[in-house]
Amino acid sequence: MKVGVLLLTAAMLAGCASPIRPFTSPDGRQAYAMACGKGLSRCYDKARELCGGDYDVIDRVSGKTVTAYNGMVSTTNDDSLYVACKSAKQPA
Repeated sequence: MKVGVLLLTAAMLAGCASPIRPFTSPDGRQAYAMACGKGLSRCYDKARELCGGDYDVIDRVSGKTVTAYNGMVSTTNDDSLYVACKSAKQPA
């Protein structure tokens, strides 16, 4: 039972590792908030893809979350990246 709960929790966390939320930056540019999971490199690549090249990093956050449930402890990376596109390209 505990193994099943751990696997379910891991699957749910893996599904949360890649949401991308578009928003408008304070200066009016297209911007994105991204949950990167393990490391920021995936997000840097995705930002380049979404922005069609260059972007400015608004903020980056690195940290870990420790979750305890029924005596089981799980640690996940909570790296996030916030970027604003330099070009006027709007993704399709």
